[in-house]
Amino acid sequence: NNTISALKNAQQLGIYGSEFDVHETRDGSLIVIHGLRHLSIPNVQDEDFATIRNLPLSNGEIVPTLDEYLEQGKQSATTRLIIEIKSHSTAEQETRVVKKVLATVEKHELSSLVEYIAFSKHVCNELVKYSPEGTKIAYLSGDLTPEQCKEAGFTGIDYSIEVTKNNPQWIKQSHELGLTVNVWT
Repeated sequence: NNTISALKNAQQLGIYGSEFDVHETRDGSLIVIHGLRHLSIPNVQDEDFATIRNLPLSNGEIVPTLDEYLEQGKQSATTRLIIEIKSHSTAEQETRVVKKVLATVEKHELSSLVEYIAFSKHVCNELVKYSPEGTKIAYLSGDLTPEQCKEAGFTGIDYSIEVTKNNPQWIKQSHELGLTVNVWT
């Protein structure tokens, strides 16, 4: 996952959506890569883009920029792009990343095909503040009730199976509040 070939495959299969992680590198590039670690790099957010780009992914592809990934995203009008904006070291950086991601999505005219998820409350709050009305924003951390998510302006919960098992009433409560529900393992 998080590769252009994985997105192509999801599009060819007619999958509802393809989730991918977005990080900002030390020198300000937005890249699509799963998690913080990449080969010998312990934290891609602390490394420059050129160094990351020179280390191929396990399938031989290069680490794509968000622009490159969204170019492929345009190839399907139905496969949604589920952007997980990863947590960054400061609130200021998270705000900057949110604004840059939103601008990049807007530049590619994909706002209607994108949904956002994040573990960071700050990222979700900034998405509520800066994204177009009607943007889907789901919170991942599992420490807010559906009511708290609704009050914050989030449109869904996207909690781990453990959180969902420990709070099964949250599914019904979310639906009653008009929130979407997703569960990850």
